[in-house]
Amino acid sequence: ERLRRSVLRPGQLCLEITETNVVRDLVRARRFISRMRDLGCRFALDDFGTGFCSFSYLRDLPVDYFKIDGSFVRDLAGSPLSEAVVRSITEIAHLLQMRAVGEHVETEEQLRRLQALQVDYAQGYVFQRPAPIATFFGIAP
Repeated sequence: ERLRRSVLRPGQLCLEITETNVVRDLVRARRFISRMRDLGCRFALDDFGTGFCSFSYLRDLPVDYFKIDGSFVRDLAGSPLSEAVVRSITEIAHLLQMRAVGEHVETEEQLRRLQALQVDYAQGYVFQRPAPIATFFGIAP
């Protein structure tokens, strides 16, 4: 109800829900996601690949993004297993008409590897480090 009355447009929101929370109560999670998507919000399944990782629920889970857990991104350079996990999650996301996001990208090398694996988006310190909100918006003290 607050979102309906807000000046914020629902399409501006991408809500993150962790895989472990979805698996804990799949019916309730689906219902919540469906109601919020009906308003126009988007959803990301956070920390994907580290939870209980049952692929059977993915077809029926109406999310827009799989956020690949940062532990796999961090290990891309030295772990063939991490590379295979990132590649697999990305391929599954694309197969389901979803997008993949690499979390915790800290170096240009990690970013290049994600791009080579066709991961759609990346987030992390490689783009910008945290800053006070006043600095971020250019507000003088």
